[in-house]
Amino acid sequence: TSVVSASASVSGLSPNTTYHFQLVATNSGGTNNGNDQTFGTSSEPIPAVVTGSATNVSTSFATLNGTVNPNGASTNYYFKYGTSTNYGSQTSTQSAGSGTSVVSASASVSGLSPNTTYHFQLVATNSGGTSNGNDQTFTTGTVAIDDQHYMPLSYELKAAYPNPFNPGTSIGFALPKATHVTLVVYDTWGREVYRLVDGFFGPGNYKVEWQGIHENGLECSTGIYVARMVTPGFTSSTKMVLMK
Repeated sequence: TSVVSASASVSGLSPNTTYHFQLVATNSGGTNNGNDQTFGTSSEPIPAVVTGSATNVSTSFATLNGTVNPNGASTNYYFKYGTSTNYGSQTSTQSAGSGTSVVSASASVSGLSPNTTYHFQLVATNSGGTSNGNDQTFTTGTVAIDDQHYMPLSYELKAAYPNPFNPGTSIGFALPKATHVTLVVYDTWGREVYRLVDGFFGPGNYKVEWQGIHENGLECSTGIYVARMVTPGFTSSTKMVLMK
């Protein structure tokens, strides 16, 4: 003959939604319906995002890094980047999953201009909304303009100097016309060690330095390395010896 508490749990509800509910009780005397009440579910949490630092930065290439916590909802991310906080470019979208712990996010960008400061920002989106990470910057390396007393008549990849070297060496290249150039250092197994150049250059003589390091910033071991230059109409390689 006294009041007792009644409760029940419900699941599978939609986020950010208003629900009505009513308590119904039945005994031998009949059925009684309680008054109508409402409650609202909360929105799904938006992803937590931190923009990290750039790695593998060369004259025209960089890897952008950060972290994303999807907070339990299927989450995608991308990086915005450019020479100002207006950005203007973005990487392709990638999945961060739907877990509840922090995961690493990264994307590589190429075709950057030498000796230029770039801004970048990590952006992640799930059903709860969109999170923008903090702004970060990096500065690409320098491709020096070499002897311009004459304009080259043909493509050329010049020998590294000094060679053998420790810790750094310079590699020159010549372009008779404006073109896209890649200049990449490989080990003797053909694995990429460092991307020195990956961009568009006008005609002229250029020089770039390699400090005997991997793209992750770690020092290379003693050995033979190959610098390979590729344009749409020219390919050439030169060997270098790092001696420690």
